Amino acid sequence: MRVLMLGGGAGIPARLVRTTLPWLILVPVAFRLVMLAQALWTAGTGGSVLWMFVLLHLVPNVAEAAWIFRRPPAGTRLVPAVDAGFGALFVLVAAPFTQDGAITSITWTHLMGTVMICALLRGALAGALAIGGAVLLHAVLNLGPAVGLLLTLATALVASLAIVGVVGASMRFALGFGEQQGRAANANGIAATSTTPSCR
Repeated sequence: MRVLMLGGGAGIPARLVRTTLPWLILVPVAFRLVMLAQALWTAGTGGSVLWMFVLLHLVPNVAEAAWIFRRPPAGTRLVPAVDAGFGALFVLVAAPFTQDGAITSITWTHLMGTVMICALLRGALAGALAIGGAVLLHAVLNLGPAVGLLLTLATALVASLAIVGVVGASMRFALGFGEQQGRAANANGIAATSTTPSCR
C-alpha cells in the first residue's frame, strides 16, 4: 500500500514505509483520545447520554489502533472508508444533542480524526473530500452554520499534511545521510588499502 503523502514512497524503501504507516495512523487516534479526555474534564461527570457518546467514540478508536498493528499494511485499505462511515453515523446520532457542548466537541473531534486518516492514507484530495462530506451532512441536518466546522476540519487537514510532510522529509534526509556516510566509509577504506605498503 502506498502512503500518498510520502510521495508514494518515492525514494523511500517500501519496508520503511510499511513500518512507519501504523505510527502515522496513531496520530489522529491519539489526538481523538486526548481531546476526549479534555471534553470530559470540561463537562465533569455528565449524564448517561454523554457517557454513551464516550463509549461510541472510545471503542472504535481502540479497535482501530489494534487493527492497524495486528494487520499488515494492506489491511488498512478499508480504514478510511470505515472511519468515515462511522463518523457520518456518529453525526446522525449526535444531531438531537447539538445543545450539549461536550457531545458536539466529541463529534467534531471524531470528524477531525477522520479527515486526518483520509489524508494520511489517501492524500490531500481524500482529506478534502472528507471535509466536504462532513460539511454537507452538517448542512443537510440543519445543525447550524457550517463555517466553524469547515475551519476546524481544514485545520486538521493542514496539520496532517504538515506532520506527514515532516516525516517524509526526515526519512529522506536520514536515508541520504546514511548513504553519504556509507560512501565516505567505502572511499576511506579504498584509500587506506591503496596506501598500505605491500609485503615482499
